[in-house]
Amino acid sequence: DYLTGFDSISANTVDGYLQLKSSRKAPIFDATPYNVDCESFYYKIRLRATTPTGSSLLADYSRHRHGVVWNYVDSRNYSALELCTPPNTYDDLTNRHSLLAEVYTLTDGAKTLHYSGEISSDIDCDGGYNSVCLIYNGKRLKIEIGNHYFKTLCTIDSIKFGTTTAIGCFAAPKTLVTVKRIEFTSKPKPQPDKTAFSRAQIDSIFAATTDPKEGYWQYLDRTMDESKMRLGGKFTVAIVRNGD
Repeated sequence: DYLTGFDSISANTVDGYLQLKSSRKAPIFDATPYNVDCESFYYKIRLRATTPTGSSLLADYSRHRHGVVWNYVDSRNYSALELCTPPNTYDDLTNRHSLLAEVYTLTDGAKTLHYSGEISSDIDCDGGYNSVCLIYNGKRLKIEIGNHYFKTLCTIDSIKFGTTTAIGCFAAPKTLVTVKRIEFTSKPKPQPDKTAFSRAQIDSIFAATTDPKEGYWQYLDRTMDESKMRLGGKFTVAIVRNGD
């Protein structure tokens, strides 16, 4: 996050924040490879798009085109959630802004659209921070968005990831994207049994043992401030006598 810095995953860091400023005619991308050879994962990013220079009161919000990418290979091959301001988005009567959201995949530059819709609630359309969450359950990818609370935007079925995938964000020309926080969490695939023993064999050995060191052991006692740190998991270790 902006407190710990993004130096370990990106060269585009400014005062702790990750920033993308595209002044070219093409978007600029920043994607980090993640290990997704897992049972499931979710990726959350909190970001905003503003005008690179000048007054925000005079900003052309239609230029604030930005988004989140995954399965990024290059500028012609990736999937993305793209956010931009549609023309004449401001309603004088309702004092309401909106954002146009598109979810698509580019393959050799050819675009396949998965979702398109306009968002006007539970999202900041005026240059504030919004969060995007990608949730993969092993079969489908759910995309959520919101400024304070998440709501589901769409779900993509039968999506495929390799052992790794590059996930990140992009900024269109004349857009400054600032990233405040990134979180990635995955659930590992269940691993096969590595031991030569079966559970039944170990149970029978322990039932007949007179060695006090043999048995199933679990971590019991600890002094820990769980508001700052927590155990990585609850594990059971079987200790089996091997000769003397």
